[in-house]
Amino acid sequence: MHCDVFYKKDLICEIDVNFVKETVSFTNYIDKIPLLPFGTLENATIQDFMDFVEDRVMPQSRYNCEEVLKEINLPVYDSIEILKYNHGLCTDDEIWIRFDGEEVNYDEEIKPFFDIRNP
Repeated sequence: MHCDVFYKKDLICEIDVNFVKETVSFTNYIDKIPLLPFGTLENATIQDFMDFVEDRVMPQSRYNCEEVLKEINLPVYDSIEILKYNHGLCTDDEIWIRFDGEEVNYDEEIKPFFDIRNP
């Protein structure tokens, strides 16, 4: 699985994950450590990647998690599928994620979320 991590319109990191071989490789394009998915790490593990994912999706313990899963057509909690659905959008920052094969327009699909959040 390949994904690009952006801060606003800027590509800040590319991540490649092989779940079968349990490997993660990444390339950072900026040196602003707080924005980077793996901070100061030079190498990342599957657990590091999953920690990043869990930080970008709703927790399974969320009050109305079952309702949200139904709304997004997921039969069970799957953090990767939730991440693909919400592009990793959070209210804490302006980082978002695009997966291979996706056509995502920042101005039309991502920026409105940030604009609503920061009137």
